[in-house]
Amino acid sequence: MNINISEFNTSTSISVCERKAFLALFVPVLGGHYRYALRYVFRHTVFFRLAAGEVALAERLYGDDDNVIIVLSGLVSGYRRSDLGERYDTWLGESKSVFICSQHNHESQAISLEAIDDAQLIIISRKELESGCQAFPILNRLFTHLIFPYATRDLNHYAILSKLDSSSSRLSYLQRMYPEVWHRVPARIYQTYGSNYFL
Repeated sequence: MNINISEFNTSTSISVCERKAFLALFVPVLGGHYRYALRYVFRHTVFFRLAAGEVALAERLYGDDDNVIIVLSGLVSGYRRSDLGERYDTWLGESKSVFICSQHNHESQAISLEAIDDAQLIIISRKELESGCQAFPILNRLFTHLIFPYATRDLNHYAILSKLDSSSSRLSYLQRMYPEVWHRVPARIYQTYGSNYFL
């Protein structure tokens, strides 16, 4: 399945489950009294689902702006391709995991997503969020309490993995950091975390 983020959702295309997941993610951060701010975020959010095994290629995720990808539910693996076309996985995204796509990244650094389990994800334009912060200052809390902390956590995992010098130590680290989901990751995927292409 190819994701085209220029095809924005209509209110009828968003399921009740997606609306509930959106509220469950953002209401604890913003509180229930900021419905106009929540409505702004909702209008600038693209919802999409990936069935287990489906792939969203990097070029379809980037669009014209830096985008924030948040996993609402399920499990995805983010991967890149080496100059020789070899796949190496760099990001294991579970619920509340955040990845910030940058259009300024070199094409070879672009991340594609493969769903390990059925997954619900959202994409929000970082530029739209920053614009919203001017009209609704409470939206700054999304950056300070949700986006940056979770994106930093996932980036820290990548930084540590890239410094480990053997496949076994990288795999051991992943098993310690993701004990609840590790057994669900197919061998063909977790082997790329341990490969030399990771470096």
